Amino acid sequence: MKNELNFDEIMAKKEPPITGGELLAEIKLLIDDYFCGEIVQEGHYLTYCMPNGQQWKLTAKAV
Repeated sequence: MKNELNFDEIMAKKEPPITGGELLAEIKLLIDDYFCGEIVQEGHYLTYCMPNGQQWKLTAKAV
């Protein structure tokens, strides 16, 4: 089996690095589309408040 990359994979490998804040901005859009509740971005944090009152703080940090 030949290991070939598709066009999207090739282009993804050429993208410049992003910040944690930029990654969270993309994740925020997904959470808005798939979950109920309120989500707010605060720099490198997302605060997600669920309708039942639970609150979550999501963070992104490069490793």
